[in-house]
Amino acid sequence: MIGAKLKELRTKNRFTIAQLCDELQMNQNTYAKYERDERDVSTETLSKLADFYHVTTDYLLGREPAPDPFGEVSLSPEDEQEVLAKYLSLPDDVRAVILDVLVQLADAARARRAQEMPRPLIMTIRKHVNKAAAGAGYDLSDHDQWERVKVLQTDEAEHADFAVEVDGDSMLPEYHDGDLVLIVLAEDVPVGEVGLFRQNGKGFIKQKGEKYLISINPDYPNIYPEDGEITCVGRVIGIAELPE
Repeated sequence: MIGAKLKELRTKNRFTIAQLCDELQMNQNTYAKYERDERDVSTETLSKLADFYHVTTDYLLGREPAPDPFGEVSLSPEDEQEVLAKYLSLPDDVRAVILDVLVQLADAARARRAQEMPRPLIMTIRKHVNKAAAGAGYDLSDHDQWERVKVLQTDEAEHADFAVEVDGDSMLPEYHDGDLVLIVLAEDVPVGEVGLFRQNGKGFIKQKGEKYLISINPDYPNIYPEDGEITCVGRVIGIAELPE
């Protein structure tokens, strides 16, 4: 689907939807629908996106493989043999000079590509000192309970109200111990979605079920309202990407 191709190219090039749409002068809501395959992309827009990413429209439509990122030129076996024969026929000192020049050109090309690649944008986000699945609850009004951490600027990070670190493996394979999950404040979440919940003063990242909270990892118990009132703190919208 074209939406998957567009999202892959955007994230690979470290653009948020807002940055991309600002660059191409496109409506953010409309573009977001392109990535979700909820709206057809016009021929004009398709060409604009292909030119921006230096790919073909056929690639965006899934009709050809990804372009070679290094732009190498493919030679036929016959051409390769001819080039090799000519190279081997040269004197040793000439071949050494040619090899040295090729190495320098390759190093220069790699350095140029590294400089041209857009650097990831970094932002800070509030992180609660208590982890999910442990700690003493989430006092959202106590400033002493918060710290600021650096994360990569993504759509999810920009929309999150705060972040909290996962403690334990009860939500494997979706969420791992140490993951920094992004939370949007919400009084409740739909059944089937993952949220940050509180029970008996402790916080938990769990999937909401019809009547109880679900641990995705079957090795861990679910959480039932009979063991204490469950309140929702917010909805999990993603995992923060940390700068290297």
